[in-house]
Amino acid sequence: MRFGRFLEVSIRTRDIGASVLWYEQLGFGQLLANDTWPHPYGVLGDGHLCIGLHQREGASPALTFVQPGLADHVPALRTAGFEPHFARLGEDDFHELQLHDPAGQAITMLEARTFSPPRRGHAPSLCGWFSAWSMPALDREPVQQFWEHAGAVALELLDEPIVHLPLTSDHLGLALHRPRTLEAPALVFTDPEMPALLDDGNREKGRLPPSWEPEPLELPIDSPRRPEPADARDVRGRARRREGAARPRRSVHPAGPPLPSRRRADHQFPPPEIEPVRAGVRVRRAGAAPCGVRRGGQPAGDRR
Repeated sequence: MRFGRFLEVSIRTRDIGASVLWYEQLGFGQLLANDTWPHPYGVLGDGHLCIGLHQREGASPALTFVQPGLADHVPALRTAGFEPHFARLGEDDFHELQLHDPAGQAITMLEARTFSPPRRGHAPSLCGWFSAWSMPALDREPVQQFWEHAGAVALELLDEPIVHLPLTSDHLGLALHRPRTLEAPALVFTDPEMPALLDDGNREKGRLPPSWEPEPLELPIDSPRRPEPADARDVRGRARRREGAARPRRSVHPAGPPLPSRRRADHQFPPPEIEPVRAGVRVRRAGAAPCGVRRGGQPAGDRR
């Protein structure tokens, strides 16, 4: 591949200790990282996939590659149509650059490894065999052309387990899926024993980590695996309208800054590094007193 040899999936995290623990509970083992980065950095692997955890700001998740002699390789990249939007190529710097594919997937290129290679014979994780890095692509054609120009080879479109286009390369499997199926990129693993592993008895016997709460993937209605006749959609729509009519009406009060989001507990899924952050809003029921006014009609005063 033009970007070099695949190194890791780089993920930003707020708490590297909690993130390392979460992946260790899934069966990933820590690898020996060097002192290249000034920020807290750790790497975990299962013998086939390496995940780099970075406690810093930056694009995340990113596919990171190693290209020896990176500074000398930049002109060839630009000639091929790959224009970096960030580059650190000073004489005293550790050389790195970054670019994006048409769908926004971050790609990082480094001049050398940042951790020791994983040892052979590592036991697989509870997730199974790493299959591919799957990316959402609303317009699949330009994304496919980008990765094919980079050296990947597109295969036939598949509909199992979801509709996706697989792309293969020397050291990294890729896939493109519909954003309606899954909005975010995903690590895809395969394991024929997964149904048996998810049995409730394994959780009771302590074979599954308490932090692992897998959720079923809800496929969109137009998926080939989820056909739905028109009369079923009509029934479902009428049921939703009845439910909405019976539900008490709510109004949103726009005054004041949004409430801070509540942080999830560490034992909940997903892990801290990909935790979504939502801005809160002030919500009151119809007929309730407006924010800042007590029921008696007197100002609430300063609540701080």
